[in-house]
Amino acid sequence: MSADLDITALLLADGATIVEWPADDLGGHALAYAAAGWAVIPLRGKIPHTTHGVKDATTGLAQVAAWWKRWPTANIGGRVPDGVVVIDIDPRNGGD
Repeated sequence: MSADLDITALLLADGATIVEWPADDLGGHALAYAAAGWAVIPLRGKIPHTTHGVKDATTGLAQVAAWWKRWPTANIGGRVPDGVVVIDIDPRNGGD
């Protein structure tokens, strides 16, 4: 997987392939994050499309592909891995 998230094909655990998923497509980016080991989930705005929210986040490429085929314009959410700290700075509310 290249650093620029260039997706042309990914081999799934069952041997199926996702052929030429566009790298500039949200689904392509979601697949790249999942392939890199980041559990992702589809969002509409900030709200999960799935029933259990962040608990449904996965690195399973087949599931990620199915989600973005169903919701191609979904934002990409993710579960923060153990040992990673996220800092959200919001300039609109005084954050520098």
